[in-house]
Amino acid sequence: MVTVAFGTVEVLGDLADRAIAATAQLHYLGLELRRERAASATRLLPMLSMMDILSRG
Repeated sequence: MVTVAFGTVEVLGDLADRAIAATAQLHYLGLELRRERAASATRLLPMLSMMDILSRG
């Protein structure tokens, strides 16, 4: 069973090719990491702007 942000997905049966399943997990992890990084930058920029850090260039 895999838990994701929008719910739970249950895979019925056994996967015949484990290599594909492992690759899919790594791909999903990469998507999660990119999403987290983008969300962090989105939250950080307004804060830096309010603190007048960006305009000191």
